[in-house]
Amino acid sequence: MKRVPAETIEGKRVIKRYLGSLKGEARKERAREVAKRREEARSGNYSYQPFETDKNVKTKPSKYTLAYQKRYGKNGSKK
Repeated sequence: MKRVPAETIEGKRVIKRYLGSLKGEARKERAREVAKRREEARSGNYSYQPFETDKNVKTKPSKYTLAYQKRYGKNGSKK
């Protein structure tokens, strides 16, 4: 079985992909949030919310989202 690249922050194993290119305190905060959400999901009371550290991050839509919007419009209703 292949292991996923991870690192240990404050005693919790966190997959590097979840930490992105964050540095310093923001990286530690994201690791704490990932560990907290992992425990919530395991206990069964989990609801998705964006990470606080992603608040002002610009992202680009996927090619699938763009294709959908091109075909059906932004609101998803076909005209």
